[in-house]
Amino acid sequence: MIQFALDRSPDLIVLSDAVNLVDVLDSGSSGPAATTEWADGTLRTLERLASTHARLVVLSNPPAGPSLATCPTRFLEPASCATTPDERYLIKRTAESRAVTAARRTDIDAHFVDVEVWFCLDGTCPAFLGPHLVRADRTHLTDDLGRALAPSFAGD
Repeated sequence: MIQFALDRSPDLIVLSDAVNLVDVLDSGSSGPAATTEWADGTLRTLERLASTHARLVVLSNPPAGPSLATCPTRFLEPASCATTPDERYLIKRTAESRAVTAARRTDIDAHFVDVEVWFCLDGTCPAFLGPHLVRADRTHLTDDLGRALAPSFAGD
């Protein structure tokens, strides 16, 4: 994918990744070591992409949560399916933020967008945002919510 971007002249490159990849680092690292390893890898990616002269945006992923296909029962309602960001999410978000900060110190036009504020309030991430169901499963957003968030990606 990096080569694809290098072969073109994009104005904008948006990077985002699944949170569960933090669990499958080749080194087997976890905790602070995983944060460092993910940050180093993200920084190397940003450095390679800097030659495109595109604006680079690292978009954090939404916090994972239970699937509404399995969470509600006759004793629970969708409001009971709210979640909080887990350790993997926090590791990845911290690492990506650090990488962008390090890249900016070297004049790479990189930006970090923490999307937790789109999905959570005071550390709680509900299953619904207004009338919109958040997740189709544990990690993937519903099409409906994606459409509702689209204006957030509109340019200036």
